[in-house]
Amino acid sequence: MKSRLFASLLLAVVAAQGETDWARLNIAAREQAKTPIRALVRYNTADARAIARKMADWLIAHSQPADAPLAHFPPTYWGDRRDVAVKNAGQNMLLYPAHAALAYLDLADVLRRAGHGADSRKYQAAALDIARTYARLQRADGTIPTYFDSRKGCDWANCMIYVADRLEALADAIGE
Repeated sequence: MKSRLFASLLLAVVAAQGETDWARLNIAAREQAKTPIRALVRYNTADARAIARKMADWLIAHSQPADAPLAHFPPTYWGDRRDVAVKNAGQNMLLYPAHAALAYLDLADVLRRAGHGADSRKYQAAALDIARTYARLQRADGTIPTYFDSRKGCDWANCMIYVADRLEALADAIGE
């Protein structure tokens, strides 16, 4: 019920604005994957799928380039109008890309079931790119950094169990 209500409200806001300006919507980049895309996918109307695609496309377009240390990871913070985004520019919480990957897989699945198989492959590929970066970041002891500062090129702390749980869900979703 909460997902349906949230998706309805978000659809109304985005439709009224006619744009995808997440800073104006006051949605942190990381929150776009964590809740809204997945809620919209569950709502599963043509309008909801279209908005979910816009949000996923925005995240993919603003993700780090393929040759970056955190290749294909969407931004944790975005914009120059929110104090938290300015203060934490370049800092990345590494649990959120797993959420993005799972949201991309949910979107790919819904699109495939709606007869848009060719479009669904884009989101499946984006999820796999994120998974490959996680695999590259994994240390010999099996941990993955929790935080990474792109400005300094260093990580801050070992991973939490939570990240492992999201990665297991991602591995299950892609059949590995």
